[in-house]
Amino acid sequence: MNVNIANNCKNPIVGLGIDIIDVRRVEFIYKKYGLNFCKKILGNNEYNEFMQRLNRNYLKSIKFIASRFSAKESFYKAIKIGMPTLSWHNIQIMNTSIGAPIMKLNSQLNDWFNQRYGNIHISISDESQFVITCVVIEKKY
Repeated sequence: MNVNIANNCKNPIVGLGIDIIDVRRVEFIYKKYGLNFCKKILGNNEYNEFMQRLNRNYLKSIKFIASRFSAKESFYKAIKIGMPTLSWHNIQIMNTSIGAPIMKLNSQLNDWFNQRYGNIHISISDESQFVITCVVIEKKY
C-alpha cells in the first residue's frame, strides 16, 4: 500500500532548518568575550537561565549557549531569512516543565510569523562536543 503523506498531512511543512555547532568553538568565543557574548546571543530569560547554569556546571552552561545559538540559526534557516535582517533577541528558546524546548518570538516577529506560518517544532540534541538542532515550520491554515 502506497501512502502519499503530503496529501494526508493537515499542516504540511513549509520550512526546515538544521544546524550543528561544535561546543568547543562556542567555549572559545565565550572565553574570549565572556558575558558580552552571552548578552549578544541570549534574550533576558535565556541569560538568566544561563547564569543559573553557570553557577552549577560550567560545561552545561556552554552547551546551553551553543544550543540556543544553534536553535536560532535553525529557525532563521527554516524561515529563509538571514541574520542581518533579524536580531538574536527576537527569539528565546525556553523549556516546558518537562524539559521540552519551545520557541518564544518577540511581539514584532511573532506578528510577522503568524501572518505567514503555522506551528513551530524544535528539537535540540547534544553530545560531548556537538549540539544539533532542527526546526520545522508548518504551513498556516
